[in-house]
Amino acid sequence: MDLSKYLKPNTLTYLDNYKWPGNIRQLANLAEYLSHVVESGAPLEIEDLPLIVREEHVQGERELIQSLLSESEKWVIKTIAQRGPIGRRGLYAFAKENRFPLTEANLRGLLLDLEDKGLIDVRKGRTGSQLTERGKLLSSTCMVESCSNSRQKPKD
Repeated sequence: MDLSKYLKPNTLTYLDNYKWPGNIRQLANLAEYLSHVVESGAPLEIEDLPLIVREEHVQGERELIQSLLSESEKWVIKTIAQRGPIGRRGLYAFAKENRFPLTEANLRGLLLDLEDKGLIDVRKGRTGSQLTERGKLLSSTCMVESCSNSRQKPKD
């Protein structure tokens, strides 16, 4: 049976490698779930799978993203997550107040890099930098916990 019209190749590979701790019952429940929530005609993506099944994929992606971030980038993400949308000057003032060693030029570069990575949106004004959905997902996983918001020197 050709499953390519039902599943994208990466989804098929993911399901093939999945451990299936619930055995056949879990697979049957997944098939029923997908028959109710997914539109017909489009092959399924990993993102269409319920979180319980794609948890390993999401965790692997989080670990990869975390390994690609510098300590300063993690600090910026964590700070924006905790304080909400904040402009570059406000973020710089907060870093200075908490003795986090960043220059305005460094911060400007960090913000642009994080925007390129799809983790923040940079806009003008006092609420200039805010997390994207991907950035929110990253910050909610405690991946940036290794970074303290006070008196920690970045390891760049």
